[in-house]
Amino acid sequence: MQRLSNLVQDILLTNLPSLHEQKKEITCEKIDALTIAKQNFNEHRFAHITPDVWVAGGILPEALEEFRGVCALRWGEMMPDIEPYTCCRDVGYARYMYRFGSIYTLKHKAFFQTKPEYNAIVGSTPRPFNRMADDVRESPVLKRMLQILLEDIWGNELGPEVHIGVHPVRVRNFEKDDNGDFIIHDKAQCTLEGTHVDSTERVVVMMIERENVAEGYGKTSLYHSSCPFGKMRTNPDDEEIIGPLRIREVVLKEAFEAITFDDTNFKHDGSTIFPENAGAKCW
Repeated sequence: MQRLSNLVQDILLTNLPSLHEQKKEITCEKIDALTIAKQNFNEHRFAHITPDVWVAGGILPEALEEFRGVCALRWGEMMPDIEPYTCCRDVGYARYMYRFGSIYTLKHKAFFQTKPEYNAIVGSTPRPFNRMADDVRESPVLKRMLQILLEDIWGNELGPEVHIGVHPVRVRNFEKDDNGDFIIHDKAQCTLEGTHVDSTERVVVMMIERENVAEGYGKTSLYHSSCPFGKMRTNPDDEEIIGPLRIREVVLKEAFEAITFDDTNFKHDGSTIFPENAGAKCW
């Protein structure tokens, strides 16, 4: 399961309504997909983004498909994350600056958690993610997506200058042993750190490719801000605590389907994935 996560900093903080005050999301078919996403984000501080949103923002469907193919190829070339994620995640990284309506590519550097207490696994340990390949890193499709998010869906709340990190992740159920042979596991965990925040201002989790993942798995979940850090949904005791605090859960299935949210208002996690065809690779 290959995802593109976009982490953005410097934002106006707004208050999240209580769980009982959450209103039904806007789904009126008479309003275009981009307007729906913008209104949902403005009201709920999160929005489910369908691929139609990018088309409504001016990206041609054929350009999206070409970009999907490039991403799928380059994601397969990425190197594993640091331990303990090495067995199940390949990662990349690119940095950008949004400045007065334009997107500028920044020099590559190692990724690190700006607030180490928010990641119970690796803390502030630098993670030397791969520099994204230039045909992804400099893609006009990617840069237009960033503009749509910043200017349309988030309504320029972040101001005229914003630092952006794009962090592709391929979650997989296989790895190579010391002899170069593949070991195939019966599952792959998306977030070993449990419920967490990304210590940023905005997050986008976007699907790029989903291969041999069983139906209903690979959930991205949002939790009320009061949810404690480091709780695992696979632990029954933890689930008893966090289950009632789960606000929204979505399984991203299509290329460029996404969920975006205000990282200052929620905790989030991703569920374990299982192969549809047991014993085969999945990602």
